[in-house]
Amino acid sequence: QDNIPTVYHVTVSWNQTGTLAYSVGSDTYDWQTDSLTYNKTEGTGKWECADAKVNITVTNRSNAAVKASIDQVKAQDSLTVTGSASALVKVDSAASEDLAAPGTEQKGYLTYTITGVTGKITKESTIATLTVKIEAAN
Repeated sequence: QDNIPTVYHVTVSWNQTGTLAYSVGSDTYDWQTDSLTYNKTEGTGKWECADAKVNITVTNRSNAAVKASIDQVKAQDSLTVTGSASALVKVDSAASEDLAAPGTEQKGYLTYTITGVTGKITKESTIATLTVKIEAAN
């Protein structure tokens, strides 16, 4: 009987589509005639979120199938991100059934749809981290 060890090689790549933008509002200065000073009111920022998606490609070059899912989305401290994740996907083995023939890499796709972001950011930074979980597809 042949001994065929399982070897895993999975690559996760992503891109963002749609619009996800933050605009900083202007500060307002009101002149105070009693104290002869300006009273500053900080402008509030505004999020634009239109068909914003994180599209994830899971490429399997392993000789076994894997399952991939969006495990968690964690927003930066001052923000809240709302959205929905696509269902778990099974990505087949890249190995050929004929042990002498070359295999073919397999791909699976996940999507996280961002429906809203609230909170204030002060500079360009990471909005959130999205974790993709890869596990054996026994």
